[in-house]
Amino acid sequence: MAGAPRAQLTISPERIPVTSFYHGSTLTADVVVPSGSEIALKLEGGRSRVTFNRKGRVFLLWMNVGDVTIDNAPHAYILYTSTELSELASGETLQRWGLGLDAVAPQIETRGEGIDRETMLLEFFNYKEKSGLYRLSYGSLRPDLRDDGHDQYSVSIPLPSTIPVGRYLVGLYVFRDGRIVQRASEAVTIEKTGFPLFVSRLAREHEAEYGLLAIVVAVMAGFFIGLVFSRVGRRRPR
Repeated sequence: MAGAPRAQLTISPERIPVTSFYHGSTLTADVVVPSGSEIALKLEGGRSRVTFNRKGRVFLLWMNVGDVTIDNAPHAYILYTSTELSELASGETLQRWGLGLDAVAPQIETRGEGIDRETMLLEFFNYKEKSGLYRLSYGSLRPDLRDDGHDQYSVSIPLPSTIPVGRYLVGLYVFRDGRIVQRASEAVTIEKTGFPLFVSRLAREHEAEYGLLAIVVAVMAGFFIGLVFSRVGRRRPR
């Protein structure tokens, strides 16, 4: 409808540098939507293949009993909503827009012997949630009410230090009466800078030099550790 209030999404920062001292960061999303709307805010990006060793009991010992491969899973998946997921929209609508792990699961490929797909996905999602790369927070968003026909949200999204570099999309979905009425999206880039970027390029473009550097660093680390312990030993009271 012409002249209707429009949804707005602003994220900060748009680029996150990963330095040698990177310990995670916080992304801020500022949202303005028409009053009375419900919203979902999703960060998602990257696709990867990972293989895990599956543990099992063999007689009295826990041992590796096989591999589990998860393919085409998002590097990170973080979802906040202003109400319970089931109250936002129908399952079909949630599936269409990739909202919720039930909507993500069909995209993921799994391979493993002696274990069913449902268990593989459950263990994988638990692992990702513990690492902070997957986070689901339903009904946690509360608006600041304004008198101009809009509601305002300010959302802090913690990003763990383990998040892979790459481009991630922050999507805003505005619901009314179970239907998506507006959408907006912004991209955030996580990129290596400084020494981590140098090492990454060296490993990719100059494998021999990277191998030599790794050996030198290992030798130097061993030398300094030995030096520290030898001094501690000499200072120990007799």
